[in-house]
Amino acid sequence: MKNNNRINNNSINNKNSASFLEVVNNITKTFFTLLSDTFSLAKLEMNLARESLGYIVILSLIGISLLSITWLCVIGIIFLLLVSLHFSVLTALLSITLLNIFLLACIITALIRLRRNLHFPATRRQLRDLNCFKRSD
Repeated sequence: MKNNNRINNNSINNKNSASFLEVVNNITKTFFTLLSDTFSLAKLEMNLARESLGYIVILSLIGISLLSITWLCVIGIIFLLLVSLHFSVLTALLSITLLNIFLLACIITALIRLRRNLHFPATRRQLRDLNCFKRSD
């Protein structure tokens, strides 16, 4: 009878250890499958981003050329308007040049103000306030 109980206990332990190993095996397979799927998704999204970036560059070049052509047309219209108002050609060209310089100064001022945000000022101030980079002597 004792021998029979031992056999039953061993078979139960073997079943428990086998089911535990199966669970661990399944968890491991699931983990690596999930990891593989995540990397596959990242790869697909990087390919999509690369393709989109190419389209963005091409469309930006087209947009810049159209904007330049439009600005040249506006300058030409302003020039013709000034000449038709009996301004001399030199005065009309000077007025258009001054307008362009003024607009360029406005754009440069805006870029300088926006550039401040690129240096993470609040984060740098917070790190400086924490004093985490100072050595304690």
